[in-house]
Order: sequence, then structure tokens, then C-alpha cells
Amino acid sequence: MSLIKFIMQNKHIKSISALAGCIFGIIIAHPYVMLVYFLTNPTAPMGQGFNLDLAKTFRDTFSYEMLPMALSFSFFCSLIGFLLGLLYEKKQKFSALKAEMEKKEAGVEAMEKLLSILSHFILNSTMVITSGIRQLRRSDCSASIGDILDKIEKQAEKNEEIITHMKSHNYLYHIHDADKSISRILELTRSLEKCISK
Repeated sequence: MSLIKFIMQNKHIKSISALAGCIFGIIIAHPYVMLVYFLTNPTAPMGQGFNLDLAKTFRDTFSYEMLPMALSFSFFCSLIGFLLGLLYEKKQKFSALKAEMEKKEAGVEAMEKLLSILSHFILNSTMVITSGIRQLRRSDCSASIGDILDKIEKQAEKNEEIITHMKSHNYLYHIHDADKSISRILELTRSLEKCISK
């Protein structure tokens, strides 16, 4: 089991599969086909070594006369092994690509949520400041002016706090690393939600 796991995790899977196929063709496939041929053709010529002695039949399978057939089995089994290794390698690459795409999709979703929160906050902030400026232009009372200025100052402080949060997380510089970027974006999003809800 551990040998199979090692083969599957090895980066030279095609070469290992081809070698395994070659060995399988010589040691197992060729003797098995010869045995089947003997059992299904009892009238085979005795000069070729096919008789009731299975041990001798097995030895004759690896004789010099059987070398061309053994090489043929070796070649075709190694080719099959190579193709299976290639198929497995492509499957692994596809799985890795699929996992990477899922990470990127998660990153995009996290970024969309972050941008949605920021755009909503910026819109609210702009409305508060714009409303305050309009009230200042219409106001004649110094007391109401002070209240409006306090409201604008409070909103400006919150804006500064949001920007400080974004700078402290520094998430834009880590966007190339899928795992870190997603966790940083989510962390920043939660932090901004707490900050905005104050």
C-alpha cells in the first residue's frame, strides 16, 4: 500500500508506470498468456516446450525462443503503463487546477463582500458630510453649527479609522497568495464591520 502511495505521489509517475508495465508484461502477462495458450491448445507442438509440466512451461516462457514475444509484451505493457501514468498525471493537474480555481473564487467572493461594505460605508459617509455642509449653509445659529461640525468631525475620524485598518492589514500586497489573501480579506472585513457599527 505504501509503495502504491509512493508511486502515485512521485513526480516521475509516467516513467515509473512505464517501468512497472514493462516488468508486469515480462513477469506476469507473458507467462499467463503462454499458460492460457497451452491450456486451450493441448495439441501444441512439443518442440516449443508446451507440455503438461507447468514448471517447465514457465521456464520455457523465458527461453531464448520466446524472447521476441516477451519483448512485445514488455513494450505494449510499458506503453499501457505510460498512458495510465499520463492519465493519472493529467487528473492530478486537473484536481490541482480545480482546487486553485475554488480558492480564487473564494477570494473573489471575499473581496466582493469587502468592497460592498466599503462602498456602503463611503456612500453613508458622503451623505452625512454632504448633509452637514448643506445644513451649515442654511444655518444661522452658532450652536447648531457646532453640532453639525461635531457630526462631520466624528465621521471624518471614522473614515480615518477605516483607512488605518486597511493599512494595518496591508492585504493588497498579499493578493498573490490565495490562502493568506482570503484570510486577510475576511479578517479585514470583520474588523471594518465592527468599526462601522460603532
